Amino acid sequence: MKISSTVGDKLVQLFWLSLLLAVPLAFVAPSSLRWQAIVWLGLVGCLFSFANWAILVAQALRKSSASMVPAVGAVLLVLAIAAVPVPCVRRWAAVGLIADPWIFAMLAALLRSHVFRK
Repeated sequence: MKISSTVGDKLVQLFWLSLLLAVPLAFVAPSSLRWQAIVWLGLVGCLFSFANWAILVAQALRKSSASMVPAVGAVLLVLAIAAVPVPCVRRWAAVGLIADPWIFAMLAALLRSHVFRK
């Protein structure tokens, strides 16, 4: 079954709009809506991070190169963890940054091109 491009475009726009709305809702919305926004941000952040890990593993197995999704997963995970209204959980917000391998891949590329160049 093929989805027409206009329907697909609208779904993509709806997805990004939902993420855009979830960020402020995760911090200021009433209790139930706040938790729904936090879970949505965390879920999407995990999916983006898992996609990057899958691309990284596929690159290692095939010895080829492919581009990863930028650090969207890390940012969404950090926002989701920081929005949790429990103080002891908020302290762990930086852990979201290391969950996404995109940051490490970019750091490795930077080191390879500037520090270890021949």
